[in-house]
Amino acid sequence: MSYATRFHRRQYVKGSLWIAPVLPSTAVQVLSRIEDLLRCIGKTWLRVPARLRDEHGEVRVLLRAPRWEDYLAMGVTEIREYGGDSIQVVRALRKHLEDLHREVLPPYRAGVEEELRRLEAGVELQFAGSPDLDLAREGDAQGLGGHPSREAAHG
Repeated sequence: MSYATRFHRRQYVKGSLWIAPVLPSTAVQVLSRIEDLLRCIGKTWLRVPARLRDEHGEVRVLLRAPRWEDYLAMGVTEIREYGGDSIQVVRALRKHLEDLHREVLPPYRAGVEEELRRLEAGVELQFAGSPDLDLAREGDAQGLGGHPSREAAHG
């Protein structure tokens, strides 16, 4: 992944951090773009470190490159930390992580599971005693799309 691509992805994350506490709906929109980037990376076999060989097959250069877990952490950690008190952000983040878990390569799923555990721990701390705890435990791509069990009963 080029420097420019990493820079742009980082800008998405930084932008969502600034707006997450103020405008959760905009942070949710940014999360969708971050998920798109992570999905592309998560469907790719990353060669870490990259090895450049000469015409005889000898390794001449080792290029340090981020691992899947590095990309995933960069994409979600700060959003989880700074948007963790917004039910809309935590619901959207959960949904995006659940979708990623289904779509990334099998070796990368453990990293997504760890991010889901961290999100759940944050939700338990942030929403303990809140009447919205049940909602915060459920994923929703829009963040506030309603309670799934209620929607099924009325749909």
